Amino acid sequence: MRNHVFIAACFVGLGVVGTAGCGSSTRLKGLAPVEGTVTFQGKSVEGATVVFVPATAATRAAVGTTDAAGRFTLTTKDPGDGAAPGPYLITVSKTEASGGLSAAEAEQWSRKRENFGRYPPRPTITEHLPKKYKVVNTSGLQATVTDGRNTIELVLED
Repeated sequence: MRNHVFIAACFVGLGVVGTAGCGSSTRLKGLAPVEGTVTFQGKSVEGATVVFVPATAATRAAVGTTDAAGRFTLTTKDPGDGAAPGPYLITVSKTEASGGLSAAEAEQWSRKRENFGRYPPRPTITEHLPKKYKVVNTSGLQATVTDGRNTIELVLED
């Protein structure tokens, strides 16, 4: 009988240890809020992806998406938590895919005998910003995040 109690206690103990940390979010410490705007040819850019890539390997990248006014807020782990202080190289991209097939359509397409050995129709990819801004080595965009609030204005030209 005592062995059964001991085994039951072990399972309860494992259950407590196994669920420790579940459901809780561990926020990163030392991040600073970063917000900003993206304009291209003097107009706000909606739906662009902004990526801050650390210039040194000491920290993580941060990302944001612009709204209708071209505003973005950076996220490293939790929504809007910002970025670690330090220097960053920045990329900005806005890519749209049209045409092609959805996953379900591609599945149906591939099952048809007449399509055996053929590729499905490809989507049309449209770049809404110059491609140079999509690559960290060619964007020419840089910023340094400091402790406290940061506001970064990204002005893109042709």
